[in-house]
Amino acid sequence: MRERDFKTGRTEILGVQSNYIVGTNTVPFTTTPRFRHALRVSDVDGRGNAAVIVRVFTDITGNGHAVTFPLREFTLPLNSKEGADASYPAYGEVTIDELCERISLLIPCIGGPQRIEIEPLAPGLRYWAMVSATDNFTQQVSLAYQQ
Repeated sequence: MRERDFKTGRTEILGVQSNYIVGTNTVPFTTTPRFRHALRVSDVDGRGNAAVIVRVFTDITGNGHAVTFPLREFTLPLNSKEGADASYPAYGEVTIDELCERISLLIPCIGGPQRIEIEPLAPGLRYWAMVSATDNFTQQVSLAYQQ
């Protein structure tokens, strides 16, 4: 993390994509999430008593129009630490549910894009946020950062 990347106001993480693998051995078909996502927000000053509001949206485009749907909103406390060292930042972590859109009786889920909005509750809170995507089949991890 670079100091210029710390945020103090509202920010977004874009491109959190839910994908499903469709099995063809049963009808209706089975679907398995390709990824599991986790949001981690670090309080770089290590206060241990800060929190952020997290809002998760999906943006669906059709017929030339984009519509935003709120999926979830919650408060994430930033009160965990990796160790006893005072220099370690405090953080909060939460699993982001995979987006499941039913398109037919035969295919239970297809994925879609999610956008995560983070807003600090404490004035002056300096934070840094990321979403990890772990591939459920290869265990490869990729990261998306705040904008």
